[in-house]
Amino acid sequence: MYELLYIVSPAFTDPQVKEVMNKVEALVTGEGGEVKKHDVLTKQPLAYPIKKQKHGTYVLMHLTLPPPAILKVERILRLEMGVEILRHMMISMTEVEAQAAFELQPYVYPLSERERPSSPRPRAPRRELPPPPPTVFAPKMSVEELDKKLDEILKDDTLENI
Repeated sequence: MYELLYIVSPAFTDPQVKEVMNKVEALVTGEGGEVKKHDVLTKQPLAYPIKKQKHGTYVLMHLTLPPPAILKVERILRLEMGVEILRHMMISMTEVEAQAAFELQPYVYPLSERERPSSPRPRAPRRELPPPPPTVFAPKMSVEELDKKLDEILKDDTLENI
């Protein structure tokens, strides 16, 4: 027993999705398989764009298929039905797994509204910073006084280095 999950392009309406489902069913039965379950799960946004599409219709099928036909079915889904089906995955499963209920969880974008908590987190109390030290202003000097002081400093440096 196998499980086939495939994503139909959002370009297809609901009746067209049913037609795609019928094509997949015909493909499986044409290869000697039997469809046990075939359901549309949901329409939802994809986790990342596939073939420049951001949404898709998820369809789940439980089927039995002879082992040699598996590769042929997957090749046809990938190559010939590439316009209708964005992605597909076929896995082997047991009868017990087939009986378990399947539920598809919607993808939640990071930092989206659904992910944020409803009430804001309490903030830690703010620590009081000490006041900055008072700034000391030098007395104002004229340009001539600054030039004179600079000449003295340079003159002293020149004499000491000799």
